Amino acid sequence: MSAIASFQIHTPTPIEFGVGVAAHVGERAAALQMRHAFLVTDQGLVDSPTCSAARHALEQRGVAVTVYPDVVLDPTVESISAAVQAYRAAAADGLIALGGGSAMDTAKALGVLAVGGGDDIAPYFFGGTDPIKGMPPLLCLPTTAGTGSEVTFVAIIAHEGHKKLLRDPSISPTLALIDPELTLSMPPRLTASTGMDALAHSLEAMTSTMANPICDTLALDAITRIGRWLPRAVEQGDDIEARIELSLAALNAGMAFLGGRVHLGHAVGHSMGAVFHIPHGFACMMCMPALLTYLQPVCEEALARAAAALGNPDVADAVSKLMAQCHAPLLGDALHVHERDIPRLVEIVEGEQRLIGLSRRQPAAPDWAEIFAESI
Repeated sequence: MSAIASFQIHTPTPIEFGVGVAAHVGERAAALQMRHAFLVTDQGLVDSPTCSAARHALEQRGVAVTVYPDVVLDPTVESISAAVQAYRAAAADGLIALGGGSAMDTAKALGVLAVGGGDDIAPYFFGGTDPIKGMPPLLCLPTTAGTGSEVTFVAIIAHEGHKKLLRDPSISPTLALIDPELTLSMPPRLTASTGMDALAHSLEAMTSTMANPICDTLALDAITRIGRWLPRAVEQGDDIEARIELSLAALNAGMAFLGGRVHLGHAVGHSMGAVFHIPHGFACMMCMPALLTYLQPVCEEALARAAAALGNPDVADAVSKLMAQCHAPLLGDALHVHERDIPRLVEIVEGEQRLIGLSRRQPAAPDWAEIFAESI
């Protein structure tokens, strides 16, 4: 009998990928019978040519537009409540998410409330009291290359010092328009952080308890592209070839973690990100070299393939060097913490048992202490 275990793959979002596909947003929204689109974005994009072009494309197809520019980094229960109230006031019937993961997660969450009712997203969290009933049509136009939220049926919302999960196939975006040109405006630090997020998705998907051959293939492709192209995009932000490669890497990494899931890196990222408020991609990667060393005994084959994709037989060393090239900090520099802070850090991360439980090796408190010590 084959050693390949049974698995499930669910990727319901249609994808249009390529330079220029953002111009299709009006045509696609009209085809979905949107009459009034609620365009969810942030203050950094609301006055940009990208936002103006999206709005014009929608209006040219007879779709009225309300622009909602109040997306916050790491959306909260309160920010989602404000967004859904604005959606209802606009009498909109569809959603356009323009931005990074925060814009797309905001659109998903407000869409859950638009269909399910109420102003509080908390009851709809994974394992909560209220079932998710779907959302209005959602078109995603990512302007970053990292989260993969444009092709996943998950969203992360901050609540009471923790990052909470929405997860249901019914909140899959209706269409992803992935146009690498929209990522050209990312500054170097954001380029690095979002690229690190995609790398974390890939490395964790390959080493989780739910890893499978399809997700491994996607993850390895993403790792190869990130290793080759991320340093170049960080240094040369106007390099469209690098932006195309990283947009594809983020897409593949998003599909990889949707099926393979994430675990220890994101346990660190979610818990520390909620407390210290640092960029998500950096937060997920700031202990990754030490985590890969910890996982090596139970993930030898998977990590050997990841190492080969990065062109270095030592995967932890390869990741360390790539992080240094891209100016991605380790835990000590990211959080400005010292060895005396380790007991507190262990207490914080151990609140993420759901994610920790998806790892093939699950750290106890002394293991976490060693991982943090190696990352300072």
